[in-house]
Amino acid sequence: MINILVEFKDVCKKIDNDSILKHINLNIDEGNVFALLGPNGAGKTTTIRLITGLLSATSGDIEIFGKKPSDDVRQYIGIQNDCNLYEKLTVKQNLVFWGGLYGMSNDKIAHKVDELAKIFKLTHKLNSKVATLSKGMRQKVLIMRAVMHEPKLLILDEPTSGLDPQMIDDVIEYLSMLVSKFNTSIIMATHQLEGLESFVDDIAIINSGKVLLSGNSNELINQKWKTYIYEIDTDDNESAFRICSEYGKSYTKNGKIFTECIEKNDISKISKALFDNGLNIYCIFNHTHTIKDLYFETLKGDTNEQG
Repeated sequence: MINILVEFKDVCKKIDNDSILKHINLNIDEGNVFALLGPNGAGKTTTIRLITGLLSATSGDIEIFGKKPSDDVRQYIGIQNDCNLYEKLTVKQNLVFWGGLYGMSNDKIAHKVDELAKIFKLTHKLNSKVATLSKGMRQKVLIMRAVMHEPKLLILDEPTSGLDPQMIDDVIEYLSMLVSKFNTSIIMATHQLEGLESFVDDIAIINSGKVLLSGNSNELINQKWKTYIYEIDTDDNESAFRICSEYGKSYTKNGKIFTECIEKNDISKISKALFDNGLNIYCIFNHTHTIKDLYFETLKGDTNEQG
């Protein structure tokens, strides 16, 4: 049974008579990774602040863990970027202080600090003042601080900003472990769209305070694009084009054949036909659509409607 962790029911938010969020309806399921996507000024930060209780809705209802946002609920939430680190304190002092705020025992704090420092490769920086750290290292400390108390809900704002590619992989691997091992739920606002489908379960794309679409990312992509595009490289493009055209709309680009198929297994029939006709196949590549594709198509449609 799927439990709804966060629910927005017709939520509106006005600030100084400006409508920041307009009739937002969202469900975020327990144990899922949920990506909140949208351009700057779309309403992502406001949405997160409503979840954490830092802001109150102008109208509509919000529930987290089946309750209204409150201090009691907030203790089960880890937030990567809700306030700055204490620059004059060391990394360890920042983490110890934060653990104390959540009522963790001294032994638990010490264990968690050592554990996270090893995972995020910051053991050598534990006694360094935060003011001396690079942007990437500060980002690591913010994430470490957010997960110190092993929250049920982890909220991340651009978690990979300032990180090198290897560290991005390490962070994603660690977050995936939290979800699989501890059933942690993650909400992340991000502009980093590359490779999201390998980590994210559900998405919501918002613009100008409105939810343009939301749901399971794979289902949304399959609903948007109902065909399969294959790139085929052979030793006889003229013959290959003729054969491929029998199975779907085909065209050539950069010396390769592209075929758009209705059924996924049509590529098996195409491959057999190419072999049967004596063609050598060097490569077949499935051009799968991504969350990035869906994001830009959705925003383009919204812009067209507004324009």
